[in-house]
Amino acid sequence: MKLIELLCERLRRTSDQVEQIILRICRAALASALLRLTERHKSAQAATIAITQQEISEMVGMTRESITSNCGSGRARLGRLEHGAIVC
Repeated sequence: MKLIELLCERLRRTSDQVEQIILRICRAALASALLRLTERHKSAQAATIAITQQEISEMVGMTRESITSNCGSGRARLGRLEHGAIVC
């Protein structure tokens, strides 16, 4: 029984590590896509990109919910969501 408990704990830990790695990769892909989209806007001020959450999620292979959470409030947000646009 102890062996099974140990294996379950290791599996949970490994699963958590894989999840964290995937989240970092997705966040980096989103940041890269937003950077590419904003390169067209050369001004130093915020750039408004006319793109929906669905379009950006398809572009980077993330769910709309992931886009929302990565562009939402917080200290490391990637942008601000508006109706039909992302402000970077």
